[in-house]
Amino acid sequence: MTQLVNCDVHGPKPEAFVCSHIAEGLFSRTSPGFIAFPGPDMDFPDAWCPACEGYKQEHGGEWTEENTPPGFFRLICSSCYDDAQGLAADAGVLELKQ
Repeated sequence: MTQLVNCDVHGPKPEAFVCSHIAEGLFSRTSPGFIAFPGPDMDFPDAWCPACEGYKQEHGGEWTEENTPPGFFRLICSSCYDDAQGLAADAGVLELKQ
């Protein structure tokens, strides 16, 4: 079951998680890039920017409890997630991988 988050902008919405760079880009209306691995049962898969993808690759290629810095993933609402994905698409830096 999807958990809800009460967003100051959009009200109660399903939760999503993105890297801090993507979350910060929502405030400035810019995109550092957006990488996600959608699956059939994933409406809002965790997303991160290319810089964080580089960090992940340097630390074994997978996000684990040991290599994920504290506070790395930020909780946002599904509408903010869609906004961040749209900013990345507009900037030509959207990567949805299989």
